[in-house]
Amino acid sequence: MTIDRRLIDYLNMPGADGIPLKDALVEIGLAPQEELDSKVDASSVGAANGIASLDSGGKVPAAQLPSYVDEVLEFANLAGFPAIGETGKIYIALDTNFEYRWSGSTYIRLVPSPGTTDALVEGSSNLYFTAARVLATVLSGLSTATSAAITATDTVLSAFGKLQAQITSLTGTVNNKLDATGTAAAATKLATARNINGVPFDGTSDITVADSTKEPAISAGTTAQYWRGDKSWQPLNKAAVGLGNVDNTADAAKPVSSAQQTALDAKVNTSAVGVANGVASLDSGGKVPAAQLPSYVDDVLEFANLGAFPATGETGKIYIALDTNFEYRWSGSTYIRLVASPGTTDALVEGSSNLYFTAARVLATVLSGLSTATSVAITATDTVLSAFGKLQAQITSLTGTVNNKLDVTGTAAAATKLATARTINGVSFDGTANITIADSTKEPAISAGTTAQYWRGDKSWQTLNKAAVGLGNVDNTADSAKPVSTAQQAALDAKVNTSAVGVANGIASLDSGGKVPAAQLPSYVDDVLEFANLASFPAIGESGKIYIALDTNFEYRWSGSTYVRLVASPGTTDALVEGSSNLYFTAARVLATVLSGLSTSTNTAITATDTVLSAFGKLQAQVTSLLTSLAPAPSAGTKGYQPSVNAAGNAYVLKRPIEGLDPETFNAAGNGTGDDLTALTSAQSNAGYGKPIALRGDYLVSSYSNPYGNIWKGTGRILTAVTGGYWQRNTYADIQRLHIGHEYLNRCYQYIRLGQGASSGTMKIVLFGDSTIQGGFGEDQKAEVAISNALFNRGLPNHVIYNQGVSGTKWGDLSALSFLSNANALFIIKYGINDAGYGLAQLASDMDAKLSAIRAATHGGIDELAILLVGPNSTNDSPNSRDERWYEQIRGIYVAAARKHRCAYFDTYAHFQDSRAASTLWLDNSFGDLRGIHPIQAFNARIWGSVIDEFFGLGTIAPYQANAVSNEGAVSTTLTASTAPGNFNYVMRLNRAPLSSGWPIDGFVRTCKNIDGGIIQEIWSFAAGVTRKLTRTANLATNSWNRWTGVGEAISLTGGWSAYGAPWKDPTATLTEEGIVVVEGLMKGSTTAAGTWFGTLPSGMWPTADLLFDCMANGANVKVRIEASTGKMYAWSALDGTFTSLTGISFLAA
Repeated sequence: MTIDRRLIDYLNMPGADGIPLKDALVEIGLAPQEELDSKVDASSVGAANGIASLDSGGKVPAAQLPSYVDEVLEFANLAGFPAIGETGKIYIALDTNFEYRWSGSTYIRLVPSPGTTDALVEGSSNLYFTAARVLATVLSGLSTATSAAITATDTVLSAFGKLQAQITSLTGTVNNKLDATGTAAAATKLATARNINGVPFDGTSDITVADSTKEPAISAGTTAQYWRGDKSWQPLNKAAVGLGNVDNTADAAKPVSSAQQTALDAKVNTSAVGVANGVASLDSGGKVPAAQLPSYVDDVLEFANLGAFPATGETGKIYIALDTNFEYRWSGSTYIRLVASPGTTDALVEGSSNLYFTAARVLATVLSGLSTATSVAITATDTVLSAFGKLQAQITSLTGTVNNKLDVTGTAAAATKLATARTINGVSFDGTANITIADSTKEPAISAGTTAQYWRGDKSWQTLNKAAVGLGNVDNTADSAKPVSTAQQAALDAKVNTSAVGVANGIASLDSGGKVPAAQLPSYVDDVLEFANLASFPAIGESGKIYIALDTNFEYRWSGSTYVRLVASPGTTDALVEGSSNLYFTAARVLATVLSGLSTSTNTAITATDTVLSAFGKLQAQVTSLLTSLAPAPSAGTKGYQPSVNAAGNAYVLKRPIEGLDPETFNAAGNGTGDDLTALTSAQSNAGYGKPIALRGDYLVSSYSNPYGNIWKGTGRILTAVTGGYWQRNTYADIQRLHIGHEYLNRCYQYIRLGQGASSGTMKIVLFGDSTIQGGFGEDQKAEVAISNALFNRGLPNHVIYNQGVSGTKWGDLSALSFLSNANALFIIKYGINDAGYGLAQLASDMDAKLSAIRAATHGGIDELAILLVGPNSTNDSPNSRDERWYEQIRGIYVAAARKHRCAYFDTYAHFQDSRAASTLWLDNSFGDLRGIHPIQAFNARIWGSVIDEFFGLGTIAPYQANAVSNEGAVSTTLTASTAPGNFNYVMRLNRAPLSSGWPIDGFVRTCKNIDGGIIQEIWSFAAGVTRKLTRTANLATNSWNRWTGVGEAISLTGGWSAYGAPWKDPTATLTEEGIVVVEGLMKGSTTAAGTWFGTLPSGMWPTADLLFDCMANGANVKVRIEASTGKMYAWSALDGTFTSLTGISFLAA
């Protein structure tokens, strides 16, 4: 076929609109594809990798949005959650209104607690524990049928009944004489059998009865079983979330041929952008406008208060009332508050004000407001407080009367009371009245709950796991463009260009999952944001979003200036289900509280400062004492008892504590509330010097002192109030350790750390004491020498010691104030032997006076002076009372003084206790009869060596020792050739020196350091058959090494001279240990004339004066001059350029 050239020119000719005629042809097969390729296929609308459509409401359908735009999902219950959830979403269980988040493996409940009970307003039903409520509890159900002594297993209510029964019984005994023809007060059988829960009982044997008031026992089930509040098993429901699909319609058809119509029908009209049933547009920020998004993409809405909420809400949204920070959801008809309760009280941390009910708190309640004015029997209408008052009044009234009554003995055949009380289900019963008892084989009653409450088979609450539904993201690409005519161009202009997809002011694209990408959605569609903790939140937040702190699961909103925690409280305690551990206050619980920890050791009247528990103990002790006074007193010498007589002439007994006197003997409360100072002081003075005192409680005192040097024993605590808490003044450390107060020698360590080579680090020590300090009795070393030797051995040579010991002196003779100065480090004081003749009181008084004077004086404070008290060594001078009897008493005095004045204490007697065989061996023979007093031979070294070992142990002074040695192998060493001199803490250190660590040879290295800062390092070859040694030195002031001796350094050649090369040695200079510079090597060059400068020696290897040397050259000798001031090497005579040897030059370095 032949085409006319004129036709081709015509087709290329531009039309009126400038478009060539060929581009306007109708047939698609004859035109280019560029225009159609730039348009969007209609088939891509709503499809994966296409563009987003709009529904009839002008919104992007849910199916085309990423999953995170719907961040609040509602399900019927927890079981209905998806198996696998997504982070950044909130899941709401509609049956409980609880909120959860997905942790990555399980659903975690949000805001399980408002923080503590202090943040939770008390309700009208669930009341918090207070002491006043305990004391005002009415004794409902009081029974006085049992008059047995109360025990630690009794409840408050049963204890009241028993005490009143005992008092009532005592009253009858006291006021009535025994009638010979009447019925006896006690017998082996009841005259009238009593019914107990319908079972007859006459006291001849124990019985067991059932309790129909209890719940039949519930056997434990599995963790998959739940017992509902209405006592039936109930399965949980579940639900899932679904999303819709997307439709798209093409723009209006344009007048085109059949071929182009097919192509155009596959494109999107611009009129469809941003309108209902069209495609989504993008604003100037590249985001889908809010008007084109469904309402649920903004899931968190904030309003000023609940009244400002919309009349009709939407499901799947969270509404926040800013005035309360409470969250709500729309149920379909009303707004329901979310997370009204964290679950149970067990999930709520107890605060400092609103306290939970505990039996211990009931028993520790102080009897504030106690009145003993009324002496009548208690009744079921009495409160706990009034009952205590009445019981005490009756006991007080009986006390004076009981001692004047006759004893009654014998047992009748029948009586109104059993001589031997029987137990019924473990409860004591003496037949005086009918009783009702509990049946421990039955389950405690479970009150009916709601259908929303579940009790698991193992009797605990159980949290279920959760899951969520995830969605992907979407991309879109345009179809290929088709060539069109002018008529179709107008139609194409009404279509959307692919370049407009996903860009600002364009249209939204869809990714491969058919969703709008996150980059094209406004920020508010991600309403729930998770962070590691509160500190990780953005500095400035956004309203309408929920921020979750993953470490606490607390939720917050942005107020405009700060983050405000949501749902800080469920409202009141009435909205909070009681847990199994944190229980609310009820009167029944007070009355049923078991008297755990009951002590009946104190027989005194109760007061308003007593606790419920201590009051019971005192009341029972008084009753028991009254009963005991009606019986014969134990005979003198009965073990553990001391017979005595009261003011009325009646016999009674006092049981003496085994561990020593206790403060309770002198009416201490021991409850950590009242001031027990008076009782504690009385116990100290009555116990005497150095004697133990038993501590069983918490003794709060307004001030603390231990003038008698008493030893505190037991588990009790002596407390003084300090800001924010208490200071415990007694410590087990003083009992379990022989030597104490190491912490008080800080002043010594301040000197030690200044350095053993520094004048500022000189530790000044002054010794005070008696003849055992003064010395001169045959010891190998006096005290100051023994101490100095021990310190030298520790690598602490920087010290001076002054001995001020005086023979025959005691603590009262100490004169130390004139030795105080700001240069002191340590006073060592050793008295105590000669104090034996003056008694314990004088010793305690003298020690306190002397140490007080030192600490109060200038330079005597703990910041400027350490004090070490060294107790007296053991002696066997019994005629002068200087033996075990004295030393065993004084430790407590020394310990008390050391603690009061912050001194260290070394117990020499305890360390070397037995001196009975010491005379002539380690003690002298002071009186010629083998009574030993003074250390002799090696004993002084042993005493003072032990003192230094105790308070200046190797581990504590390791960084500062001047004599430490370290021997390290290749596997443990971290030393390299570049390790700075200042890093060596040891006087000598041996290390392996491999080439890989930068050492000049493979060997082993020894580093030695002097106290004054000089340091030397020597390295020997390690390989067999190789003998070589290199040395270098340093000064710690510069902290840098000098050069190695024995290591050659290159001579810097110049003037056209260079090393001759292999196999000859290059020109080098080597410094020896003796300071001799040895020059070696062969060179060649071009400038040979006399006076030529051909090289320079390394700095530090120059001679003391200019030198001239003969050197061998090629066929003749030449002369070389070395200039001392510069180290330069010159040709004195002409050199030979073929080669010149420098070997043989050596000289003493400057």
